[in-house]
Amino acid sequence: MLDKNGKPPPLIQGFQAYLQEVLAFRPGIEAWEGEKVLPLYLRELYAFYRTRLPLAETLLMVPKGEVGHTAATLAKHMHKVREKWTQDLVYVKDAATSLERKRLMEQRIPFVIPGNQMYLPMLGMDLREHFRKIQTARTSFSPSTQVLVLDALYHPNHAPYTLAESALRFGYTLMTMARAFDELEQAELGEHSLKGKARQLLFPGPQKILWEAALPYLKSPVKKTAVTEIPINVKARIRAGLSALAEYSNLAKPAHAVYALDSETWQGMPKTRMRPASSEPEPGEAVVELWTYRPDLFARKEGADPISIFLSLKHSEDERVQAALKELLRDQKW
Repeated sequence: MLDKNGKPPPLIQGFQAYLQEVLAFRPGIEAWEGEKVLPLYLRELYAFYRTRLPLAETLLMVPKGEVGHTAATLAKHMHKVREKWTQDLVYVKDAATSLERKRLMEQRIPFVIPGNQMYLPMLGMDLREHFRKIQTARTSFSPSTQVLVLDALYHPNHAPYTLAESALRFGYTLMTMARAFDELEQAELGEHSLKGKARQLLFPGPQKILWEAALPYLKSPVKKTAVTEIPINVKARIRAGLSALAEYSNLAKPAHAVYALDSETWQGMPKTRMRPASSEPEPGEAVVELWTYRPDLFARKEGADPISIFLSLKHSEDERVQAALKELLRDQKW
């Protein structure tokens, strides 16, 4: 609907501005009086605006409120509208995930996401956001993304993840979690959707499929290693490396303990007492690892989680370690 001054709502104004920007053409907009002949359920779900794009009169179909229809359902609704409108029909929405846009294109549904993408197959147009930075394919996930994957593997029945809940739970900023969602979407892991304007992420399972798909992107959490004397802050230290692997398998315990520390604890360690990891630990010393994410997030009692241990040791050339890692994976519930 137009307001009392005859202006369209902000989304349609954004549509006009987007066309002006990319096509140097600003279409006029008017309410479509013909919507009165449509079924009531369509009028409740969508607003309709008449405009003219190059070559043809066009009807814009705009969802009202939080419409969560699939592309297949939207295609059925558009087919019903075409019974009363025989020219071009375009779906306009303020935001959509890349998966949603992919589904729309698979159904060959013309759509415009102002400022993001214009897909008008009847005009031979598929214009993406031209000012977006080109993203190179990642060879590995960032720590926050890896944390999300690990959580999904350990908690397979978790409700859809949201940015706010995930940021609070794992101790990251909203921006960091948004980048993690982006990485997973780019890797086509999980089901991405919008509830209103809030992003949601769901891992439908089974876990084994997620594990196999994510494994090429997962890396060792160990950033730095050093040798230092004990005691370390008991509350902050988590058994890691060979010490943890020995707890999960038949591998013999190492001569010197190995502990994982978060960055805050690492920074608080006396640097004068830390020696290079290549040094042989002396009595009363231990090997300490600085992890890229908190080792206590998925810890079991005082030991780091099995998957992180596997990732930290998978490149070991010791046959006994490799045998213990296979044993470790066999015990995972997937």
